[in-house]
Amino acid sequence: MKDSSADQQALRYTPGAEESNLAEGVPSAGSSPKTGPSRQKSLAPTESAAVSGGVTGERLLELLSTVIAPTTLVTALLFYFGWMRTNTLFQYFGIEATMLRFSPSDYVLRSVDTTFIPMSAVIFLALGALGLHRIVKSVLSTNSTSRGCKYFIIIMAVLGIAAIVRGLVGAAIPSISNRDFLITPTCLGLGTLIAVYAMWLLSRTQPANKRIGMRAEVWAVSAPLRVLTGLVLVMSLFWGTAEYAQAVGRGLASSIVHHLDNQPEVVVYSKEPLLLQPPVKLDQLPGPSGSYRYRYNGLRLLIESAGRVILLPDHWSRNKGPAIVLEESGLRLELYPGSGYWK
Repeated sequence: MKDSSADQQALRYTPGAEESNLAEGVPSAGSSPKTGPSRQKSLAPTESAAVSGGVTGERLLELLSTVIAPTTLVTALLFYFGWMRTNTLFQYFGIEATMLRFSPSDYVLRSVDTTFIPMSAVIFLALGALGLHRIVKSVLSTNSTSRGCKYFIIIMAVLGIAAIVRGLVGAAIPSISNRDFLITPTCLGLGTLIAVYAMWLLSRTQPANKRIGMRAEVWAVSAPLRVLTGLVLVMSLFWGTAEYAQAVGRGLASSIVHHLDNQPEVVVYSKEPLLLQPPVKLDQLPGPSGSYRYRYNGLRLLIESAGRVILLPDHWSRNKGPAIVLEESGLRLELYPGSGYWK
């Protein structure tokens, strides 16, 4: 009996004994060297680090996708609008934009004057629409069932549908959309927005009709309809901005032609005859062979890009002579400010 009581006392749990054994690296009773508590504790930080590293990586990828994708889209749109403006401008002079050898950054920089006014107009219209929406909500909260509200909503719906029809007609008949500046995309975008907004107003004012089983939820604007409305608005904005870019290009071309004396005056020296036709003036200069013996006057600079210079004769018009494209290699150019530049 004494031996059994001594054994029970030896097997009795002593607080702190296991923790001290673990601290000293000695496995406790009932635990194996490979799977004991000390092994589990040593693995815990590694697993948590792996999990936290995976979560951080996923969050980083999500952040990059939310930042890079819109940036890439905006850059592509700026490039397109800049190309549209530039191509329209130089097509007026019979020159394709590819001849200029512009880089993508050149087109993006030339899109600033094309996108600034449309984006500003959209922002101010959005602010005005938000203010009008607050007014409409305050009116509906007090007079949602009045006859005036119903007539107002019906008029909005009719105007929206009429604008959509006008936009679809312009889109189907290019001659109409080409003749009416910005009307077709504006009708499509604003008409769709007004019609959907009228549906939303109906969902807020239309009472339940128990006789035919129609409820106010019938006029509710669902999520797919909101997405489609947003797509139509984006398409209309893209279309309108492209038309505005073309208008900017045509306006710049017309301004250059009507104020050609504001362009820098260019004197071209060459070692070989360039065979330029009047009204360009040719002067042959004395000198040994291989020197710049041919001087050409009466030219205006249109643009210089990638080793090419594009010139216009004085008093140029679309019916009088072509634009002149010269490679700068082998030439000497002298540029003077335009006569009307400092006026």
